[in-house]
Amino acid sequence: AEHYNLITNNVFFEYFENGLTPSEAKHLHENKLLVQENSCTLLANANINPTMRHVYYLHDERRKDNFGPVHEPLPKLQEKIVVYNEKGVQIMIKTNNPWAAIVVIPIMKRAQDMKCSREIIFIDSSSSVDTTNTTITNILSPSKAGAIPLAIRIHEGQTEESYIGALLLLQKNFPNCFGGIESPLVFMTDDSAAEKNALSKLWPKAKQFLCHFHMCQAERRWLHDSKNGINLNNRLPLMKLFQSAMYSMSEEEFKNIESRIKYEAPTNFIKRFENNCKRQEQWVRFYRSRILYRNHDTNNYAEASIRIMKDIFLNRTKAYNVVALVDFIVSVGEEYLTLKILNHAHGRHSQTKRLYDKLCSKMINFNISDLKQINETTYVIPSMTTKNVTYFIDTENGACTCKMGHVGSFCKHQAWIHKHIKAQLPNSPAITLQERHELAVLALGIDKCPKPTFFLGLKESLPSSSEIVSETLNQTMNNSENCENNECIIKETTTSNEISSVPQNINTYTQIRDTDDILNSNVAIVQSEWSRLQDMIPTLPEPILNKLGYRLKKITNSSQFASFMYSLSIKSSNINKRRGQIKVQSTSISRRKEGITRGSRRINSGKRPNNQSLNTNKKRLHKLSYNMAKNQLNAKNHGKNH
Repeated sequence: AEHYNLITNNVFFEYFENGLTPSEAKHLHENKLLVQENSCTLLANANINPTMRHVYYLHDERRKDNFGPVHEPLPKLQEKIVVYNEKGVQIMIKTNNPWAAIVVIPIMKRAQDMKCSREIIFIDSSSSVDTTNTTITNILSPSKAGAIPLAIRIHEGQTEESYIGALLLLQKNFPNCFGGIESPLVFMTDDSAAEKNALSKLWPKAKQFLCHFHMCQAERRWLHDSKNGINLNNRLPLMKLFQSAMYSMSEEEFKNIESRIKYEAPTNFIKRFENNCKRQEQWVRFYRSRILYRNHDTNNYAEASIRIMKDIFLNRTKAYNVVALVDFIVSVGEEYLTLKILNHAHGRHSQTKRLYDKLCSKMINFNISDLKQINETTYVIPSMTTKNVTYFIDTENGACTCKMGHVGSFCKHQAWIHKHIKAQLPNSPAITLQERHELAVLALGIDKCPKPTFFLGLKESLPSSSEIVSETLNQTMNNSENCENNECIIKETTTSNEISSVPQNINTYTQIRDTDDILNSNVAIVQSEWSRLQDMIPTLPEPILNKLGYRLKKITNSSQFASFMYSLSIKSSNINKRRGQIKVQSTSISRRKEGITRGSRRINSGKRPNNQSLNTNKKRLHKLSYNMAKNQLNAKNHGKNH
């Protein structure tokens, strides 16, 4: 019996190793037994066809053996570092509290050498990826194939101390991970004080930008919060004033809007706006206009990376623990990023070519004789719409003095230069042979990548082989210092009407308010109320005490405690809303016609008036501009944590 049991256990361990769940493994095993001659006898034998309970037991044992305990995963992760190193994966761990780990797979290590990693870095965090609510933070750099992670941080909590601990691992082990230099030009984040303070302490030379979408979203929520007392008719005008200030393109325009707000807006809105103005260089477009941030006004790359992590890496299922989470990143992440980049290298991303052709079509009537070359990297091109206006194009840094390209965005003038002069620009899409081969080297590495001629298009001419190799290697692993003092500032070759000057004295980041006093006050209030409630615990019924004790035993860290208290606050608010109401029976709700509310309140009896239409409960669109025009809150896309 033991012999058969051991063989059966190993069979199920193979099922689990291939990715089957316990129920899938059980179903597959029974189907295999069913096709044999003595199927009835085999299916009844528990040594050969184990019970569902035993299958789950085997699954739990295999999971503990591979990933270790749920709440103490670091020893098991340290054991597996040697295995990961053989695959080229680098994992660094900080064991003292708050613990932290950093994961760098081979494709991330190659992305750290990209020149574009010097410019702008996107950062975002999420704490709903495993059963212990561990925080995961993506650090990404833009590329010709979208955003590529430079590293993934895994740490406990979202305090300033935990962020610093995780970022120190990156700084010590990969000091030149930003394109060969110590600090990038810009960090793009949401409005998280803990994260921004950690970044400013470790990389004080880097500038910090706030995501425009998050700024608008926070302002909308504040305006619609009833406790702020903003009149319904004033919310939309105030929101438009804030947006006008955010998108102002000159200091004079910003000052005029600031004067309007101080004259027209309520006192509390003025105070909030003044606090935001203390860090205006982080969110006002005018103060960004001399920095090559490639027109990235939002943190959408980082937001999308969190969605990809949950949808593709984890399949919308929380990982067992930190070790399982790292395993998903290493196994699924490398494959996904490789296929994504190769999709662009093989020219299968049709939208890239369509957008490129659209830009080129806007310069179709341009005469090449009107183009003037100043030096090897600078050209002067006249405007297609305004006479006596010319624009300077810097092909080395990828910038143009027109309205679209002055911060490094790829404009129609650069597209024309790229197509007809064959100039290589750092911000151009992957169109030419050299650019597509550069992406393939990023995806596969220089050793596994095919020769550059493999990526030659049907209508593309073949340059000399030496030119291909030199161009590709220079673009891929170029660590030369092209940006003096870590800042890629547009050269002073612009017309006075195109780019306004930026004040030299820009305030450093300061917090909107002092949170320490408020936090201490709230802590004292909660502790006082908690002491008062302790006297009521003996009065609770035994079933409630058992359930409460069981849930409290499950709490092992601050993230789980915060999640537990949040669930209690949601339930208590629902109780207050429903106080004094007697719910209808569930069978009564099930008999209601389609379109009638499914709530537990009693509906009026009798015939419905002819002028009363059925409630269709249409879902509000997840579109910020639409909801702003309707003067209503923006809808969430899915869930509460992305």
